[in-house]
Amino acid sequence: MMKIKFLLLALLATLVAAPANATQLLYTLTGAGPLGAKITFQIKDEPDPTASNALGFTLDGVTVNLGPLSGIRTIAFVNTGGLQIRNGGTTVLGLAGGASPRLFTGTTGNPTMKTGDFTLTGSSGTYLLHVAAVPEPATWAMLILGFGAIGVALRTRPARRAALAA
Repeated sequence: MMKIKFLLLALLATLVAAPANATQLLYTLTGAGPLGAKITFQIKDEPDPTASNALGFTLDGVTVNLGPLSGIRTIAFVNTGGLQIRNGGTTVLGLAGGASPRLFTGTTGNPTMKTGDFTLTGSSGTYLLHVAAVPEPATWAMLILGFGAIGVALRTRPARRAALAA
């Protein structure tokens, strides 16, 4: 009976699972500088650039958390491996890639963002950029459902053994 319940639960989980959407990437800049020690923002792994040219591309409307200057900003990714955080026409933070490779693959009109760790430098100091994928809500739901199923299986086992012993 327990095997049938488990199989039905597994079948339900596969039916409920949503297809993967574009992965969100979390960008975390850490380092000493006048803007604070930690700056974060999220973008898709395959973003649609607002504008692009031979030098790089920009993304408008990105929510950036950078201390007192947090808000909706423009992020510019440069072909040489750097990035800029802009507020209107003013560059709030400009960082060059230096020895680090570009932060994306593909063309500036159709980029695919890289994950990993990158060292960026600018007039405000050196920053470490860490780029990691953010799990989708469906992934969290499946994880919680799996732990729940294991909990139910463990909870019903002792009662079944006691009934067999009697």
